[in-house]
Amino acid sequence: MLRFRSSLMAFLTFAAVLPCCSSNDNPLLTDVATQYGEAYCVKLEDCMGTEDFELAYPGGQEDCAARTFSIHGTSEKSTCTQEEWDKCTKDLEEGTCTTSDAGAVRPTIPDSCQGC
Repeated sequence: MLRFRSSLMAFLTFAAVLPCCSSNDNPLLTDVATQYGEAYCVKLEDCMGTEDFELAYPGGQEDCAARTFSIHGTSEKSTCTQEEWDKCTKDLEEGTCTTSDAGAVRPTIPDSCQGC
């Protein structure tokens, strides 16, 4: 669970600085958190294997996304365009897996997601 919270904290930390430099045409943070969370969880299941994933997230993909990447109550916009988010999430789903020093397997965050 710690590995997921680390990813969530990194995402939320970056999201906290977004209001100062966002564009009105960019998607809402709540929408991109959902999009990113769904892509992350698809890849996470691939990395972990279905059996281990289902043990960790008995409610499946929706359970994973809701517990790891949920932002509520904000109307702030992302600094990235929808096209940038689409590339990030596509690259995430098609990317590789990383094993941490503690042995946890998780998706590698692609370069296209940096800054988003």
